[in-house]
Amino acid sequence: MTFRSRPWPWPCFVLQEIGNRELRHFMSLANPPAGTALYRDIERLKQESVLYSFDIDDTAERQSPRFGTSPSFDSFVPPLSVCSSDFESGDWNARYFGGDTRSFRLHQKEVLRAKNVGACGALQLRIVLDPLQMGYQDIDDNTIGEGSIVIDNYQIGSLIGQAAHSVVFVAKSLDSGAKVCVKVSLQCRDSVALSLAEIQALKLMAAACKCDEYMLEMLDFFFYRGRVFMVAELLGPNLYELYSGRATPNHDCGLIGRVSEGGGPSALSIEGISIAARSLLIALAKLQDLGLFHGDIKPENVLACCRNGKCSVKLIDFGSSHFICEDVNCYQQSRPYRAPEMALGLPYDTKADLWSLGAMLAELWVGRLLFPSDNNATLVSSIISLLGDIPQYMASASTVLLGDCSFFISDGCVIELYGSSAGRLARPQKSCLRTLLRLARPEGCGDQTLDEFHDLLTRLMALDPTKRPDPGALLDHPFVRAAP
Repeated sequence: MTFRSRPWPWPCFVLQEIGNRELRHFMSLANPPAGTALYRDIERLKQESVLYSFDIDDTAERQSPRFGTSPSFDSFVPPLSVCSSDFESGDWNARYFGGDTRSFRLHQKEVLRAKNVGACGALQLRIVLDPLQMGYQDIDDNTIGEGSIVIDNYQIGSLIGQAAHSVVFVAKSLDSGAKVCVKVSLQCRDSVALSLAEIQALKLMAAACKCDEYMLEMLDFFFYRGRVFMVAELLGPNLYELYSGRATPNHDCGLIGRVSEGGGPSALSIEGISIAARSLLIALAKLQDLGLFHGDIKPENVLACCRNGKCSVKLIDFGSSHFICEDVNCYQQSRPYRAPEMALGLPYDTKADLWSLGAMLAELWVGRLLFPSDNNATLVSSIISLLGDIPQYMASASTVLLGDCSFFISDGCVIELYGSSAGRLARPQKSCLRTLLRLARPEGCGDQTLDEFHDLLTRLMALDPTKRPDPGALLDHPFVRAAP
């Protein structure tokens, strides 16, 4: 069975079912250097009679004991045997202390401890006692809702957002009369832990970047009725609501400039995209200085903000953020915005956030996802189709067969494993990013603006993370400087 994913010039690939014989053929064609992670994975698969796999985004399946634990930062084995100019792995290994990831992490811990621990201080979580309920429940009691008053100060209004671990309301502070945003965790330990991690990140940023217009301002936080409450400034709609036409006209903050044939906005204006790029690059530069990785940059997590006639955006939802030196599960970032090093199971740092930013800015330009996919294998296929081949040293160093992912790269194709003695071949069809941007550009967009935006995206979405510049350096890019 064959299937073509999307028409040119969008990233596309041909899917074809293959059996065990073809699978072993592509294993032999991969021919990774001896000693690399991919070499060990393929040799192991050749000796096994049954080929198991699973989808990285199936979280329930990931808990199955037969797949073992996900690879940690320590499980990466650098391709020291392929340190040559052909694979351009010198910068990669130098970035990780000659390939010693443990030393890299310990060094980062010392640096971050010296820089940040004094600024962040203790969490100082205020616990508000309720004699009727003082702990966790297996089932959320739904007592927090519109019209309820929390700790005699916050009158809860309408629901404005909901996620797997939290709900978000508009609220009114009875003390000041101001409208605020209240994010409430669910009554479970995982949700509480994520909320506490987000509060810690916001406290650290507030201490390091006082009165910064590009950082979310947290006003209050406390523990009440088994939940963590975080009170923050109330911002405008998110970028997805803006470019999809779901935002009300009085909330566009000047970011909407293009109108589709149906009458609703199809994408952001060029000025809006440059404003978003500038604001988020400034925010990411601050995060890089703090050693923080956001981990979930996407249009839904970027809110419009208009103060004193100046328009900007702010990055929210730091529940997935962590220091780059911490041991965390390698499953990070929403799939359409996932960096290739993340999809390949390689070490990552704050440069992965730059990739997500590039994928998001491209989406704001064209009005749809740049890399749609149903799993990591088809994501990598879409990336190869639009941006070219993954660097050989990265493909050889990947741990995809023993970790979260179930695919490998061979002969320019992505080979996905999904069952016993069977697989799926994704053959990328070459496309062109500039052609895609040209066909989707708005009226009045000249070739110079198109070239500048294309150049910015190629820098943000460099396949090799060591080739991506620092976010601060990109603030001098012509497309970013053009922001009003």
